[in-house]
Amino acid sequence: MFNLLSKFSLAIAAFALVFSMGSCKKDEEDTATDTDLSMHLHYKVGTEDFAYDQVYTIDGVAVKFTLAQFYVSGINIMNDAGEMHSFDDLFLLAKPSQMDYALGTVPASFGDHLHMVKFNLGVDSVTNGQTEADFTSRDANDPLAAQSPRMHWSWNSGYIFMKFEGEIDTDGDGTTDSTAYWHVGKNNFLRAVELTAHEDMEENHTINVAVDLSTIFTNTNLATDYQTMTMDNMPLATKVADNMATAFGVE
Repeated sequence: MFNLLSKFSLAIAAFALVFSMGSCKKDEEDTATDTDLSMHLHYKVGTEDFAYDQVYTIDGVAVKFTLAQFYVSGINIMNDAGEMHSFDDLFLLAKPSQMDYALGTVPASFGDHLHMVKFNLGVDSVTNGQTEADFTSRDANDPLAAQSPRMHWSWNSGYIFMKFEGEIDTDGDGTTDSTAYWHVGKNNFLRAVELTAHEDMEENHTINVAVDLSTIFTNTNLATDYQTMTMDNMPLATKVADNMATAFGVE
């Protein structure tokens, strides 16, 4: 009788353990939540924080910026399993006056680990080929609507993907003396950026991304290569676009 009771008690205990494990697993599954994801862009020039009208020394040349903005589109995130979540309909006009950008909601099914962030600099060819009616019908708060300063040329050429303006020192005396501008657009100047993140996401999560504007001048001669409207100086525009794609890193 004692053995029978012992076996019965063990069976009850085993059943309770299995039920408890199942309940815990269900509770864990139930606690999975969606993530409200945002991106913070930290503008820098080398190791210094970015500010308009501040004079920086880049490759031995004095430079200051009066405008620095660019389009971000095609934002995707990837988990460790290689699964992607896309924010394909989202366009950002990134500028130093607004460093924080809401990306959207990531479903709980994506998981809580962010492995990689991908995005494009510029806009896709379909968006870039809109008619003037499409353009002017956009809400004023839309990054793709008319901007001041302008972020497009005419509707034969579309958006300016990256626009940097300022002054540069051309005579080596440490004082900026010449107007500088780097306006890069056209479909073939769309550039892809891929960043490894390795972050565990919380219910409200921010991806902190640094962008080093000094990088756009890599392999250029700042004393002479300081003006391009894309088509009038294609080699310089190509360098700026290629360099800009390497200017980002997760902090």
